[in-house]
Amino acid sequence: MNTTNTTSVGEVSVRVVWARPQETPEEIAHQVDLFMHGMRERTGISVWTLGTERTPWPKDQAEQAELVSQMKSTEGLARQGDWDGYAFWVRGFNSEAMAVAHVSAGQDHTGGRIPAQRADIEVTAVDGGHIPRAFTDAVVSSAVEGWDPLMVRLGTIEMQRLARRGNWKITPRYRLWLADAVGRIDHVADGVQAERVETGTLLTLPDDWSAQQVVDATQKTLELNGLDELPH
Repeated sequence: MNTTNTTSVGEVSVRVVWARPQETPEEIAHQVDLFMHGMRERTGISVWTLGTERTPWPKDQAEQAELVSQMKSTEGLARQGDWDGYAFWVRGFNSEAMAVAHVSAGQDHTGGRIPAQRADIEVTAVDGGHIPRAFTDAVVSSAVEGWDPLMVRLGTIEMQRLARRGNWKITPRYRLWLADAVGRIDHVADGVQAERVETGTLLTLPDDWSAQQVVDATQKTLELNGLDELPH
């Protein structure tokens, strides 16, 4: 039986999904700055850098928006004639872990098979250790506050293979936050904890569960509440 869980790994991934096309560089920068503020309050990370050149993320809002406006996307996911928005990544770390957030936003469409507006956050432990639960929980809470999304999910790399769901599907993870706009969660499977966080519900599964246990319990919870896809 697979024993990979969030207490014994040095890397986890977080996906944040929203569906708000045509956001401006000012709006995009403000959301990223809110995420950073939440991380600073919860983890002490006070310095963030942008891209491979490691440009310091500025404190001035106008300078933040100017930086974003220069980050035109080269993903090429837009249909002919559509605007593909902006894409960039920022990095911050403390003595325990590092977070790298890849942001894609500002398109004039919500995406086709793949959600266009999203942030993919890679969290890795420093010096080959294990990621503290407080750090991963900080990433989830800060993402909810920063992007006001439809979904935030956090899990291990192994779970991506086991879940076999993606894109607009609601996918099982150790942490799964769903906005009220996605649907109500009135029932949970055994072992799953549900709590109100901001404008949605956070599902928390035991860190010592295997990836397969998390997949099974989350899918059962989604079925109990008639949830399958994100609105878009």
